[in-house]
Amino acid sequence: PVESLTTPPPVEQITLLQVTSFKRYQDADNLKARLLLQGFNTNIEKSEQGQTTWYRVLVGPFTDNAALDSA
Repeated sequence: PVESLTTPPPVEQITLLQVTSFKRYQDADNLKARLLLQGFNTNIEKSEQGQTTWYRVLVGPFTDNAALDSA
């Protein structure tokens, strides 16, 4: 086998920003809608913590710190 002598491209770091979390899906969905109207790429992630279900409102992905800071 031939080894490549070139350096592989750097791995791009992607960051998601958790805005907040709610116990009720409807609250998370309402915030998601408001953020979408402001132009943010927004998702809701369901998370189980013991007996409690949380709905995390996430914005992103961001590939650089400047965009993350401005959000």
